[in-house]
Amino acid sequence: MESNNISLVMLGLVRSAAQLGDILDLYKPLQDEGTIDRFRLVTWTDQVDRHPGLRKKLDSHGIELIELPPISVKSHGNIIQQMRQFYHGLLGLGRNTYVLKTRTDLVIDPDFIRILVREKKYREKVITPNRVFHRKIWVPYFEITKPFYISDECFAGYVDDLWQLYNLDSSYDHQYANIGVGITHIRRFIPPFLKQYPLLEDYLNVAGYCGWRKGCERFSYLQHCLQSKVYLAFLAVYYTVLNSHFIVDLRATPNQVQFRLNYMSPSTRVDSKGLVNRMVPPLAWNNSAGGWLYGYDLTWLSNTLGSDVGHDRPHEALLVEIGQELSQRRTSTRELNEFLDVGANVIKISQPQEKIRNVYHNLRHSFGKRFSQ
Repeated sequence: MESNNISLVMLGLVRSAAQLGDILDLYKPLQDEGTIDRFRLVTWTDQVDRHPGLRKKLDSHGIELIELPPISVKSHGNIIQQMRQFYHGLLGLGRNTYVLKTRTDLVIDPDFIRILVREKKYREKVITPNRVFHRKIWVPYFEITKPFYISDECFAGYVDDLWQLYNLDSSYDHQYANIGVGITHIRRFIPPFLKQYPLLEDYLNVAGYCGWRKGCERFSYLQHCLQSKVYLAFLAVYYTVLNSHFIVDLRATPNQVQFRLNYMSPSTRVDSKGLVNRMVPPLAWNNSAGGWLYGYDLTWLSNTLGSDVGHDRPHEALLVEIGQELSQRRTSTRELNEFLDVGANVIKISQPQEKIRNVYHNLRHSFGKRFSQ
């Protein structure tokens, strides 16, 4: 199952023919040397011919062009359209094909693509009793405080595993619509792990209140969330899955990925052993990051989940404890009550008094009939 090359699957609209042409030229030497085996572009039927000369350029570069009829389906972040293109990008590729999924408006350093193929660590076997993927999947970043908000702009893995990142589950547009920012990322990466970690079903009901809530002061909210064992349990499962099933790396080469540089730059230094210390300013905050905290490698996670957890690191020790205690089951009503009580305290700090009742009511309503009023 080892790969000497990679298949590149590029998805999306052709927003700029000039930019796309530059990207094709950048990757052409990789095709010529055999690093890129197959190169697919999946887009809509109305995209290519609106740009004179683009079809000829695609042909001259040996690009497999897959054109799909546009569809009009409403979904958060156009995820249904994304999933449809993803499906056709993988369709027909062998299950042991190593694939790099990317976008038409994203640039990946050719030297890093060579590293992906050359270095086996990017596709290590997953070794855990709760194995979901056979091999690890490379992603450039993850959001630290909102579980399963993982980069989906580009990632690499074997087709057999990548098929698990395809789903058209409409519950994310209805039952779980309160997830908020990151919903398109979460609905791609969390479904494969729901069976192994039942606790994640409860997380989906309150994901919009985990880590950060718009209208609340970012770090006051986070510090109060960290008082909840339920929230720490969500983090414990998330960090365990990241550590066992993913390779997170945006530091292998300079300018490794160029896309929305406001959050793809190394503004979050999560390389210490301190869980809380690296979640507060100034070490983990950059105003241009839009309120979210991103990790660009797994050093911090490996340290946090390591065997050297001590009493001087209570949050990390608690992560390990509750990860073992709660990750394999659903939360109880009492535990959910405790989490929502923490949420109520945060709302009192961060919002005017007249808004507290409605927001807290929405928090409780998220749990439906399982939650006792």
